[in-house]
Amino acid sequence: MEFESKYHFSFENLIVYQKAITFGEDIDKLVETFPKKRNV
Repeated sequence: MEFESKYHFSFENLIVYQKAITFGEDIDKLVETFPKKRNV
């Protein structure tokens, strides 16, 4: 029971971590895209 709750907790953290990574990548893409449009 204790192991299951710990596994579930770490699994939830993994999902949040992955979402944070993809969110960060999206921001990087936007930051890269907007200056290029402004320069052109």
